[in-house]
Amino acid sequence: MLRKVLVVAALAAPALGYAPSSGVLGLRAQSEMSRRDVCTAFGSALGLGVAAVVAPQGAHAEKARSGLSSPFTGDYADPNHPGCARSVKIEGAPMKPDGTRSRNKVAIVKGQDNPKGGACNGEPDLVSWKLEGKVAETGDKILVDFTPKGGPKDLTGTWDKDGIVFPDGNKWAKKVPQ
Repeated sequence: MLRKVLVVAALAAPALGYAPSSGVLGLRAQSEMSRRDVCTAFGSALGLGVAAVVAPQGAHAEKARSGLSSPFTGDYADPNHPGCARSVKIEGAPMKPDGTRSRNKVAIVKGQDNPKGGACNGEPDLVSWKLEGKVAETGDKILVDFTPKGGPKDLTGTWDKDGIVFPDGNKWAKKVPQ
């Protein structure tokens, strides 16, 4: 480490007004120098060396992605409503009133339905909806409040390799991004 400091001191010397020589510190004055000037120059060079050695390097991390990395996040096909949009996005755990974070991440479920029921393909007047829920601590289940759509408060959806299975046997198959 001392070698690195001395290298940095030698490199910083010209910027500080000194030129290399064969002295103890490897510095000599371009003009008359006092002991204070020498100590100041060495201290500055030493500070630069410590900063160069101690300064953290870039993290080379990947860019952050939107949403959390969860198997639930994505678009789905609902066989009970063919062609109707279904999407799930998992967000971070909300802040509680005491300033701590909840243990459960938030699940945002959005979709569209045909007001006449059935398929959405080609229908001009679709009804959009948005529901909220939470991810179970185990990470393999979501509990969604379907009351705004006339359903149960905490409908449990379980992750099943390639989609979400609900208690009635309906499975939303996750669409593969193209």
